[in-house]
Parts: sequence; structure tokens; C-alpha cells
Amino acid sequence: MTKKSNNTRIIVNKKKHFQITDDNFNIHGLYWYPKSHNFHRLNDKIFIDNQIDLLQKHSSGGYLSFQSDSTSIGLKVTLASAAYMHHMSAIGQIGLDLYVKEKNKYIFIASTKINEDNYELTLINDFPKKLRQYRLYFPTYIELKHLEIILDQEASIQKAESVLDRKLVCYGTSITQGACASRPGMSYSSILGRYVDYEVINLGFSGNANLHYEIAKLITQIQGIEILIMEVEANAGSKGVLKERLEDFVKEIVSNLPNIKIFLISNYPNPLALFDPNLSNRINTNREFQKNLCNKYHQMKFIDGERVMKSLNFDETVDGIHLTDLGFYMIAKEMIKEINKISFDIEN
Repeated sequence: MTKKSNNTRIIVNKKKHFQITDDNFNIHGLYWYPKSHNFHRLNDKIFIDNQIDLLQKHSSGGYLSFQSDSTSIGLKVTLASAAYMHHMSAIGQIGLDLYVKEKNKYIFIASTKINEDNYELTLINDFPKKLRQYRLYFPTYIELKHLEIILDQEASIQKAESVLDRKLVCYGTSITQGACASRPGMSYSSILGRYVDYEVINLGFSGNANLHYEIAKLITQIQGIEILIMEVEANAGSKGVLKERLEDFVKEIVSNLPNIKIFLISNYPNPLALFDPNLSNRINTNREFQKNLCNKYHQMKFIDGERVMKSLNFDETVDGIHLTDLGFYMIAKEMIKEINKISFDIEN
């Protein structure tokens, strides 16, 4: 449509809404999506407890990919609620962020700077018309109920990257779920997914990495899983179930997946441990327990969380526990290094 005003020709582009269908988009990081067609992280038929049932509806680590030559990209979004946590920004909790592929790398370009549960907005506008590949990362700490992509009326749209057969699963605490990344693309699982040749699946459950047998069983059912990253101490250790459940959890996985590689990350630095001898003792005891367990299984490798963060001098958190982007970057950097060293000739 063209408008004329004071001899100036203004082009107003009409927009078209695209539902999320298998024809135009691929959904990544949400293993059960092909059957459920929702943005939940577990099979909805599996019930463990009320807390995990709530948290698994959060779409952390998931994203969609597509390619288009649209000069603008917008979203229509419905969420379960607006932001609700005091120690994490609205974009980090309930936001979506957009990446574009440039020179064979995905780079951040825009995020949803809005704190509402139902909205429509434009992420980018007046882009030079060119076919580009995009990733749109889903919220880390809220249920994504409905999503539409809004493009120019005449723009092309098609699938971009395929869903990879090789899987890497991250199981853990609120840190694995994404607290307190500034936006969803900055959780360590999302960063990993941009640098390794695996489909990364986020199974972080805030406050609830309690080593449930049912979670171990679900992990063994993920076709193509080759790597499991675990960080569970902050939950299982504080609740006293780490020593009781961790080895059984590992046994269930390695007995069904003898060629899997498991990285077990111990507690990240806690500044209060400098002044609380009881906390310090608990952390040290749990570290040694996890290190000794890793020595029993050739599939496992111990990663000292304190060593990973040591150079940051306790500046990696928001509140002494939950990580900033700086902390997430350090985890991702460490794990990328370890993954690149893996030899997949592990004995059966």
C-alpha cells in the first residue's frame, strides 16, 4: 500500500501472521514437541510431582528456526503470566530473543522488551530485503501458550536448519534452567547449542534437581543422546539426597546407554562458604563424593564448578547462587572445550 503526503512517497508494508506449523518452522530443544505440539519440555503424559509438572511447561532451551527475506519480523505472544521474580529481569524470565545467521554464525539481534502476558510487537524493521536464517529462543521461566511470527505480506518463509539427530541433554537446577540469564539466548544450554554439533535439550528444573528415578528413565528414552551434562548439587546436596540417589541415577542411565558421556559439575563458588564453616564443609564433602563417583564409571568425568569460575572472584552471580551471563559464558566455554575433546570410542 502506498500513501502520498507533501509529495513524499511512503511505503506501508502489509503484514502476515504465520502460525507455528511443521511446514514453515523447525522446533529445536523440545524433544517431545513432534507428538505434543506444545512448548513443554517433557511428555505431558508423565507426572512426577506438581513442581516438576509446572516447571516442565517452561520452554527453556527451546527455539524455532526459519529463513525469510522479510524486511520486518514481529511476534504475537501469549504467556501464562507476566514476570514474577525479583532477582531476574522480565526479558530473562519471560522474554524471547532473536538471532540471525551472519558469516556462518548466529548473532543476537533483538529481544522482547515487554513485561506482559499477551502482546504483539515488532522485533526488527526496515531490514534490507535478503534471505536470512533466524533463531527465535523461547522463554526460560514461563509457559509459552501461543506464538505467531509476523512478516511482510509478500515475504518468503521456509524451514532453515534441521533438527539434529545427535542429542546433548543438560539436567540440573535453576542454573541449568536459566537463572539468571539476561535473556533466553544467554543460558549455558543455549550458548552451547550455537557452538556444538548437537541438538541441546534443557532439563533444568528450578529447585527440583532431586535426582528422581523417573527423570533418569526419561533421559534414557531420548533417541540419539550422546552427552549428558549434570549439575545437581545445589538442590540434591542441600536437601540431603545427593549421596542417596546420585549413583542409582547414574546406574540407570549407563546401564541403558553404555556409550554415553556424562559430565558431572560440582557446586559453583558460594561466597558465604568463606564465612560459614558448616556450608564450606558440606560443599567440600559433596565435591569429594561426586569426584569419587566419577572415578568409578568410565562414562563419567568430574568438572569442578569452583575451578570453572575461580578467575571471576565471585562476580559471576546475581545473588551468590544464580548466574549472570558472565557465569553462563564460563560454563559454556568449559563444556565446549570438554565436548571437543571427546572420543566416542568408549568401551561397551
